[in-house]
Amino acid sequence: LLSQPEVNSFEVQDDQRAIVANSIAVLIVDDEPSAREDLVRKTRRLGYLAIPCDSGSTAIELMQRMPFDICLVDMQMPDMDGMEFIRKVKSKPRLAHIPIVVVSGSCSDATGSQAIEAGAADYLSKPAQIEVLKARISYCLRSSEQRRNELAKFLPANIAHDLLSDDSVLKKPKFCDISVMVCDIRGFSKICETRHPGDTIRWISDVMNSLSELILQSGGTIVDYVGDEVMAMWGAPVESDNHPEVATMCALELQKEVDRLSEKWLPELQAP
Repeated sequence: LLSQPEVNSFEVQDDQRAIVANSIAVLIVDDEPSAREDLVRKTRRLGYLAIPCDSGSTAIELMQRMPFDICLVDMQMPDMDGMEFIRKVKSKPRLAHIPIVVVSGSCSDATGSQAIEAGAADYLSKPAQIEVLKARISYCLRSSEQRRNELAKFLPANIAHDLLSDDSVLKKPKFCDISVMVCDIRGFSKICETRHPGDTIRWISDVMNSLSELILQSGGTIVDYVGDEVMAMWGAPVESDNHPEVATMCALELQKEVDRLSEKWLPELQAP
């Protein structure tokens, strides 16, 4: 894949897919060879894996087969213009999360605004200055990373990754069988009455971070934090048959962790 100047075939091999998956991959869509090569050269100078193709339809096929991090697209193309390309990508649940930056010689502020309204993340004019291109790509990658980190606070890593690629499961209400666990700190109010607020924040943060990590490692989803309480569930958003057993095993691990935390903080709190 890296040795091919263009990607026009839908035959994507597993090793090629792996290369893209392990890199920050930028898909460049432009029917004009010189403009396409200019973007490829500059993108690779920035240290990213640049994959060029010459049409919107080819780009969508590739995006459905390989995990791209961002897409740069021209506005004027014969088979599908940039606006239509953006709308089609954003209408597909498994592609909608990919940031699209319009790079076009005809990209005025008005056209750029229309592209953003259609779902594009940003726009810039040809020929793209490498400093501006770097800033646009970096911004899009930071936004994706921020979203990934937000999901990872409440969901197991593998589920957070899948939802980043397709969050439709969160938008379709459904009935399912789940196990819910509630865990709060015994004597929390009494202990807090004797502590400085800053000290309370330190130890409650340590406790909640430790318990939350165990919940996520077990495949649980953190539903909410309420004061000194954490609520978690198993069996959603991804269904499972053994969620009662997994939830129970996690509860037992939390008890062990609470014993460790209690011993750790006893000298300072003077209470279990």
